[in-house]
Amino acid sequence: MLPTQKPRMKICCISSKQEAQLAIQYGASALGLVSAMPSGPGVISETMIAEIADTIPPAVATFLLTSQQDAEAIIVQQRHCHTNTIQICDSFHVNGYKKLRRELPGIALVQVIHVRSGGVSRLTRRRPSLLMSMGYCWILATSHWLLKS
Repeated sequence: MLPTQKPRMKICCISSKQEAQLAIQYGASALGLVSAMPSGPGVISETMIAEIADTIPPAVATFLLTSQQDAEAIIVQQRHCHTNTIQICDSFHVNGYKKLRRELPGIALVQVIHVRSGGVSRLTRRRPSLLMSMGYCWILATSHWLLKS
């Protein structure tokens, strides 16, 4: 695999069609659309997520950020929101991935892994090779800023 010549950029917390178009105009290759979360910024309604996602060209990834932990709930949510990628922001049972793959073919799955002072989740420690062999992408999320301006 050749290295990426141009960095790919995901802009998160998009809250309107205008913000989405502006992000794309400035080179975003992916947009983060935040559904209901227990905490954090950028939450918009699933109806707004669908309205935004429906205006995005196919070459730009639309990430549905979800805190749902049930595969069936995520399937219903994605079908309502029309995104081409699901970013699971909370813990998720390994069997749920199989159901998502089966029910949502062609939809990319991204699992966030929260890194805290105590380390990473049990699933990450016990089953990384299983999940990686099934083709899942992971995002490491820390509770600290990695870059400071």
